[in-house]
Amino acid sequence: DTGAKYMTTCILMKCINNGSVVSKKNCAGGIVGKMELGYLSNSYGYGAISSSSGDYVGGIAGYCETTINSCWSKVNLSGGNDIGGIAGYTNGILKNNYSLIQIRDGKEYLGAIAGCSEGTLIGNYFVHDELAGVDKISLKGKAEPVSYEQLLAAPMCPMPFSVMRVQLIVDDEVIKELSTGYGESLNPADIPLVPKRENAQGSWSDEDFES
Repeated sequence: DTGAKYMTTCILMKCINNGSVVSKKNCAGGIVGKMELGYLSNSYGYGAISSSSGDYVGGIAGYCETTINSCWSKVNLSGGNDIGGIAGYTNGILKNNYSLIQIRDGKEYLGAIAGCSEGTLIGNYFVHDELAGVDKISLKGKAEPVSYEQLLAAPMCPMPFSVMRVQLIVDDEVIKELSTGYGESLNPADIPLVPKRENAQGSWSDEDFES
């Protein structure tokens, strides 16, 4: 015995995911699937994260046992149980994270910050009309709701958070996707006509595309 000690450290910083992540089993995440060691910070998750038959789905990490700090999540999520904007499940530390997410499909333990947390939450904020921070509970100063305007005013808010995507959909098919800044209007010339259907007449549900 020489008394030597060894430690393995894994650090992920400034990672960006713009693509879709599709999993068949547990632990689907925008940056990390299952995070059992290391430290993740200043990373950004966009796009869609899904598991067809598994649990633990997160905008940044599906399953986290360590630390996620100063990350931003703007994703669509779907899966079974334990789905969260930052982490699906955590017994580690979530600190100074922000989320603006939608959960398209899920069963139990759904949250804008974490689906389920048995760890430490510090200064995490989210925008959502229906979801709470962790499962059915929001915690002041830990997993707290804010207005969209407050989110945009947060330090180092990424540009994609101020851009809205508008999808024009007919029969579950995206006819066109447009982008606009928060509070801005869409150009009527960019709005396509509703595709013709035999013996039917259609119109967009929202005729006014201002603001």
